[in-house]
Amino acid sequence: MPTELNSMYLASGGKLALAFGTSATKIYGSVDADTVTIAAGVTAVLDGSFNRGNDIIQFAGNAASYSIVKVNASTVKITDAAGTSVTIPVGSTGTHIQFADADRVLSGSSAGIVLGDQSVTSVAANLAARSEEHTSEL
Repeated sequence: MPTELNSMYLASGGKLALAFGTSATKIYGSVDADTVTIAAGVTAVLDGSFNRGNDIIQFAGNAASYSIVKVNASTVKITDAAGTSVTIPVGSTGTHIQFADADRVLSGSSAGIVLGDQSVTSVAANLAARSEEHTSEL
């Protein structure tokens, strides 16, 4: 039986923080750059508006504590041992994925999906620990 999700709708340029203990939530973004902060243990599904890029998704832990897997041709899921599970649509314009120790860009093209310089495949992989510089053009 599918999990029922709460729904949150962001206004233009919206900011949303999901705290530990928050029920599974589907987040509907705006047409502008939104910021979503995810605490450990949160389950969230970002709607297709997030594939426009330029949004910021913030995770509480260090990058190496998370893994990533390609769910389908245009969606990834980032998880950790604390029960965090965030499903993110991917577009050609990058979305900033921020961890406590790193800022990476998630993007897709005909060549595949990448998070920073790490290719994302249908086999779950731990995120690399190294940091990447924040790029201001997004």
